[in-house]
Amino acid sequence: MEGEPQTATFEDLSIDDSLGALARVRQYGTSAIALQRLVHVKMLTEAAESVPYESIQTDLFPLLRALSTDNEWVIRQHLGEQLGGVAAACLREAEGEDGPGYRGIIESILPLIQTLLNDSQDEVRQSSGASLCHICSLLAPEDRGRRALTLALQLAHDDEQEELRMTAAKLLNDIVEILGPDLCTQFVSPELVSLAEDPVFRVRKAAALALHSACRVAGEADAVDRLLPAFIRLTKDDIYRVRKACAEALVDMSAAVSPGLRGHVLLEVFTRLAGDASKLVRQAAMQQLGPFLSTLPAAKVSDALLEMFAGMAAADTGDPTLDRDMRGYCAYNLPGVMAAVGPSRWRPFLKEAYGRLVRDGVWTVRRTLACSLHEMVRVMGGRGPGPEGGPGKKMEGRRGSGEEGVWRATRSG
Repeated sequence: MEGEPQTATFEDLSIDDSLGALARVRQYGTSAIALQRLVHVKMLTEAAESVPYESIQTDLFPLLRALSTDNEWVIRQHLGEQLGGVAAACLREAEGEDGPGYRGIIESILPLIQTLLNDSQDEVRQSSGASLCHICSLLAPEDRGRRALTLALQLAHDDEQEELRMTAAKLLNDIVEILGPDLCTQFVSPELVSLAEDPVFRVRKAAALALHSACRVAGEADAVDRLLPAFIRLTKDDIYRVRKACAEALVDMSAAVSPGLRGHVLLEVFTRLAGDASKLVRQAAMQQLGPFLSTLPAAKVSDALLEMFAGMAAADTGDPTLDRDMRGYCAYNLPGVMAAVGPSRWRPFLKEAYGRLVRDGVWTVRRTLACSLHEMVRVMGGRGPGPEGGPGKKMEGRRGSGEEGVWRATRSG
């Protein structure tokens, strides 16, 4: 690591294991040797849990402040990961919102989170954002907006640094379920819509990946009026990377909205992305086809969609790597698609695709089918796994027609 002495000896690197967790992080957390600091920054939560809050306040908080400006970004990253656990340790004595532990979170830990959220290194911002989500769940409802949400909104309003606006999009998506529907409709939804219209395509891409949780939390009215229109605009963005992000987010969006919106609005979106001018967008859409079908009610899964999915088993684009990946996606998602559409659509659409995959020349494709065979039999009406993971009850009489179909497809290779 940068700044580490070149002549460090064994004695320099040795650690006194007889020390308690707090004493160790105090002694080695400010070591001139970066490796020692890294090892002990990962012990911060353990140290906080081993002592009363008074020791956290007097002995640990000063160390946290020093580590937040450490020259090594990986140390700042691990500090960010630890702050959520340290905050939880502050509340162990259950003193409520007026207790010193709660005030310590507000006055000492959240300012450190704010510092790390503005860090130049993405890994540091992401780890501290995850801790902010944890801390938000510990706060009183009235503090979640003004203490936690405010930090995300400050990032979203930074007009100079696109990286901070990108971080804000992900953070808003991660935190919105804790904030609840009122704060979502008042603040999160409009902020995400604004980020979806950002002049920098990387911010729009981040917004495309970050709309689904707000759709789920805000409810259908807000999704229809603001969030879905913003997503649809992004699916038509001039930059293919933004459209590709929309394809990657399609399943999450589908799971977040009502069945009616899935079968109408998002089905049209998928069809358009699957026919996009960019090969990478088309590939991303096809990769999501199986999971997307599994979110739809069976009646909404058209014959054309099933044929498109089954066609992945015989992909022939001229790109061997892409074709292999497509067959892998098909094999991996086939049980979920079968569960969504039911055994009645096995023979006309999926039986031939299954047979092709069973005979595929790539062993990983065949292994994927082998690993899911029990699920296919269960969906088709045969013997499935029991409640403890063992075999369930065997069907009475002859092998069920669904089980026979799967068995014959595997035997045909």
